[in-house]
Amino acid sequence: MIDIKDDNPPPDRVNILRTAQFNIDASFFQQVLKDSMMISDHFKIHALPDKVIFSCTSFSNEMETVVGPESEEIEAESFEIIEESESSYSLEFLNNFMKGIRSSEILTIGFATNKPIILEYNLENKGYLHYMLAPRIESVAKEDDYEYDDEDY
Repeated sequence: MIDIKDDNPPPDRVNILRTAQFNIDASFFQQVLKDSMMISDHFKIHALPDKVIFSCTSFSNEMETVVGPESEEIEAESFEIIEESESSYSLEFLNNFMKGIRSSEILTIGFATNKPIILEYNLENKGYLHYMLAPRIESVAKEDDYEYDDEDY
C-alpha cells in the first residue's frame, strides 16, 4: 500500500471569476424563480452598475424583475458590480437548490458573463453551502456550419 501524504488541505473556497456579486433576500429570490418557472425553463441575470435584472421569455410571455442597491431585497453594502455581466441558467437546477434554503436567509449570488453562478448561504454559524451551476450557453448555427449535398434538395 502506498501512503500519499497531502500537505495541501482542500481550499476553503472555490475561486471562480465573479464580476457581479450581491446579497439578496432568499425568499425574494425563491419567488423570482417560482414566477420564472411558469414562463420558461431558464432565466437570465443581467448585472449593471446600478441594478440587477432577472428575466425570462417564452413564445407568449415574458417576465422581468429589477432590483438595485436601494431595494429592500438587496443588502446595499454587498452590491458589487465590477463590470456588466449577463448569463442564463437552468431554473430547474436553481429551484432544486433553493428548496433547502430557509426563506429568512440571506443568499449571496455571484457570477460573470457565461461563467458559473455561485449561490452561497450560511448555516447558522455552523458553516456555509456553495452551489455552483454552469451557464446555459445557446449557440445559433449558421448555414456555413453545415455541408449540404445539392442532390438532397
